[in-house]
Amino acid sequence: MAEYGQLKGRLLVTTALLTLAGSGVAALASGADAAVPFALGGAAGLLYQMLLQLGADAAVAGAATAAVRSGDELKQGPRRRALEALGSPAVRLGLLAGSAVVAALLLHGAAGPTMAPVENGLLALQLSAADAWQLGLGLCGFMMNKVAIVGVGLTPPPRRPSPSQGGGGQEVAAAERGGP
Repeated sequence: MAEYGQLKGRLLVTTALLTLAGSGVAALASGADAAVPFALGGAAGLLYQMLLQLGADAAVAGAATAAVRSGDELKQGPRRRALEALGSPAVRLGLLAGSAVVAALLLHGAAGPTMAPVENGLLALQLSAADAWQLGLGLCGFMMNKVAIVGVGLTPPPRRPSPSQGGGGQEVAAAERGGP
């Protein structure tokens, strides 16, 4: 379980670092107009990653408790129910939809984006090229959590130092021999 906790921490740190690096590159390349949407998208991606982790933790904890109490009514505390709710797919979908609406409103001010009818009765969001660019940068920032998952998944976990490397194993080896 300690390795799983470390993996979750590495995912969050990697997502944050990728977002910071990408925002820096965007700022150098195109200024604050590019860096801010990238950073906001990265922050939404980081929050999404945290909610995914909460959902996974709640599912594992629920399954473990259900296995122990196979026939009993599963009694959950309010904290655990809140964590399960936060980690649910509906909350994650709401986060994504809310982020998209807020981004569209921020790009178009208080008036909001304009909708125009297109063929077959569909509506289309009319965006300028600059607005589409900023939404794309926000999406790129959000996708940093996916890049972090791939990167952390391909990277081998840090090795524990063996007793021969002097990584704290000397005390264990001395205790096993019965000496100080």
